[in-house]
Parts: sequence; structure tokens; C-alpha cells
Amino acid sequence: MRICRPNSIAIILSLLRLSHPLLLGSATAVATAMVVFLNQSANAQGAQDHYKLGYDKVELGDYQGGITEYSKAIEIDPNYAAAYSNRAFAKGISGDHQGAIADYNKAIVIDPQNAQSYQGRGIEKILLGNKKGACEDWNRALSLGNKNTVRMFEEMDLAWCINKSGVNLSTINRSLSEQSRDSISYYNNGVDKAMKGDYQGAINDFDLALSLNPKFADAYMNRGTAKKKLGDYKGAISDLNTTIEINPSDPIAYTNRCDAKRSIGDYRGAIADCSSAIVIDPRHLNAFYNRGLAKIKSGDIQGAIIDYTKVVEFDPTDSGAYHSRAVAKGLLKDSQGMCSDLKKASSLGNHNASTLLLDLKKACQ
Repeated sequence: MRICRPNSIAIILSLLRLSHPLLLGSATAVATAMVVFLNQSANAQGAQDHYKLGYDKVELGDYQGGITEYSKAIEIDPNYAAAYSNRAFAKGISGDHQGAIADYNKAIVIDPQNAQSYQGRGIEKILLGNKKGACEDWNRALSLGNKNTVRMFEEMDLAWCINKSGVNLSTINRSLSEQSRDSISYYNNGVDKAMKGDYQGAINDFDLALSLNPKFADAYMNRGTAKKKLGDYKGAISDLNTTIEINPSDPIAYTNRCDAKRSIGDYRGAIADCSSAIVIDPRHLNAFYNRGLAKIKSGDIQGAIIDYTKVVEFDPTDSGAYHSRAVAKGLLKDSQGMCSDLKKASSLGNHNASTLLLDLKKACQ
């Protein structure tokens, strides 16, 4: 059934967000048997896996699929507040407002400081005509510092809902606006410095941007790239982990982490990350290219050739892919195929291929 909502409600809904999947930290067993600890760890990881699947499905518009995955996460971990909150979001979008409220209620019982759940429950209540209950929830979200609720009160006609939270909206909104503007300025300075090769200076500016906006995904990603340029691969991977935590649908972040993992010899992890990028964007050529490099390092030469072939299918002018495929074919002693690819790469202006052709002049006549 198609649900028609007032414009103001549509705008309010646009401010509602899912809770991003969090990376699980390591647990420490204290005076418990090792078998119990391992079972608990397995359960926690299993719940997070379903939570991540649910998040991805909802992001793609598969709300029922998301609800199913969140339900599996809750079955494994009945105290998973974020899973209840996100399942509530999916139910609300699907039109099950009572079910959404029930899930928000459960999330709030588990985590009474979860401002996002109060905001979401308020939206579901207003859709059911309960203005008083919605206003109470939004005031609670305000008192807990929920920025989206601040924006709602600033941008929407909510005169019927009196702000009783004691929060000075104009001051907070101005502060948020100034911080956002300053963080973008530092970020842009960092990008400029990175483009000029001043990677440490770029890192310093990205640090400042993140101090003002800790959820600035692009700042983490570019800081990770700068760290990688300086050889700090573990630092790069850490920043890219955070990027993906904030924005798990960014194929560039997965590809960059793939490259960083390959640089430290984690070829299996690199292949997995580039594969994730390809699932998100099946035409993301850098992911195919970097996965090919990781496959060569791991000994899967034929798999690398398949990836490079995919690149040249999408972009027949990519000289680097022809060159890399030539190297892979050479490793398989396919001299004819190697020479053919080297000639193609050289004709496209690839200097490395031209040099290699000179060295293999007799073999590639």
C-alpha cells in the first residue's frame, strides 16, 4: 500500500538515519571458561554480520530483507539496541508504524540514552496522529543532543511542539554550522596539500577537520590515503575502517583499503575488500585492477587475468591493464598473449610496456 505523507513529514523523515554498523572490538574473558568466551564471541560476530546485511539491504531499498536480517541479529543478541532501532526504521518506512514504535520502545529500554530512537519514535507517533507523544519524544532527543532533531526544530513549522528541553536551538545550530564550515575548509586545505605532495601537512589538516566533525567520512578516507603515501599502511587501514563504518556503501573506501592491505601482504583481505567494492559498483575499474594485483601476489594468476580482462572490456584504452595482463600471461608462459598485450599497451602510450618490448625484442617479433 502506498502511503501519502504531508510534505513536512517527508522532510522530517529525510532527517532520520540508520545506525551505522560498528566494528567489534576485542573482548577479554574474565574468570570464565574459554569455551563460553568463544561461544559469546561467535554470537556477537554473528549478530553483527546480520546487522550489517540488514543495513546494506535497507540502504538499497529492500526494507523487508533488512527487517529479516535485523530480526536474525536480535535472535542472536536480544539486547542489540541498534538492531531494534534500525528494524524500527525499516518497519516505519514499510508502513508498520505500530511495529516500529514497539521496536523503538525496546531499543530505548536497552539504551535510554539513544537519542536517535526517541527521534524516530516521535516520527512514528506523529504519523499515527499522536502529536503530544511525538513532541515529548523530540524534546527528549533534543535534551540528548540529537543534531537532526535540532535541525527539525530550526527548519520545520513545529510551533505546536514547545521546546521544553532547555536547549538553545539557535546557538547550537549556529555552532554546528560554523563547525561544519570550518571542517570543510580544513578538509579542502588538506586535499590541496596532498595534491602537491605535502602528505604530512595534509594529515595535519585532516586531523583538524575531524576534530570538528568526527563523522567526516571523506576526511578519514583522504587522511588514510595520505598515510598510505607515507608508508603508514596500518594507519591508513585504520582510517579506512572508520570510513567504511560511517559509509559502508562507498566502493572507493573498500578499494583503497584493498590497496593498503595488499601493501602489507594481506592478499586475502585485499581481495575481499576489492570484491566488496565490485559488489557495490560492478563497473569500479580500480577495484578490478587492484584485485588483479592482489591475486597475482597470492598466486592466482588466472584470476588476475580475468580481472584485467574485465578492465579492458569496460575501458579498451586502459594501457595499464593491458600491461598488467601481459605480465600475468608471461607468468603462465603464454608468450603470444603476453606480446600481444604488451604491443597494445605500448600503442596506447604505456612506457613500461614499451621498455619491456625492447627487452623482449626477439620473443615478441
